[in-house]
Amino acid sequence: MNLSFLTNILKKVNPLSWFKSKVSIPKIDVTAWIAKAKGLLSGINLDTIKALLTKYDIKGFIESKLKSITLAKVFDFIRNLKRLNREELLIGLIFGLCFLGVIGWWAVLLAFITSLLWALTGAGYSKLLRRVGVPLAACLFVALVRQYYPIFVSLPLAMIPLSLGYGIPSQNDAGSPLGRFWYSLNPANADVFTRATIYILLWLAFFPLLLLVW
Repeated sequence: MNLSFLTNILKKVNPLSWFKSKVSIPKIDVTAWIAKAKGLLSGINLDTIKALLTKYDIKGFIESKLKSITLAKVFDFIRNLKRLNREELLIGLIFGLCFLGVIGWWAVLLAFITSLLWALTGAGYSKLLRRVGVPLAACLFVALVRQYYPIFVSLPLAMIPLSLGYGIPSQNDAGSPLGRFWYSLNPANADVFTRATIYILLWLAFFPLLLLVW
């Protein structure tokens, strides 16, 4: 193969420059966000907030959670990070990178966050990390970077498929309702159909993005 010929083609086409021109990093208008935050804070009744904090003892709840965090638990969490399922990490990573065309290179940071949240749930941590944390992170990034607030419509819609679960019935596991459904129809490919159903529903949940992209 003539490498010099390929090099000349790459120089003329310059795919890296083309990719950079198509995928950019939108700037976050910090001034506008500060102004909006001040406007919201000005309309907040601090006495009402204090009453709610006192009634539900939120301060005590936070303090109890912070006190329960020990150095041993921190090290145990770090050790568990090494044992995270690679498949779960990959799924969360792909989910975050799907927003590359919407929020530019910020999607790389989003992908890191969603990958970690997705895998932590698979490792036995709270299911809320995946069911709420993953779609919430995506919505926040789109809202902050593009100032496109209808994206929050996707939050409850995305929580539905993420709450279905893709467990397949086995000797040690009853499986999720969706997994049992597909297992009753096609036991051999139940896992593929179950996961595909969840991913398709998750993609459909972010339909407001189509309005932004178009």
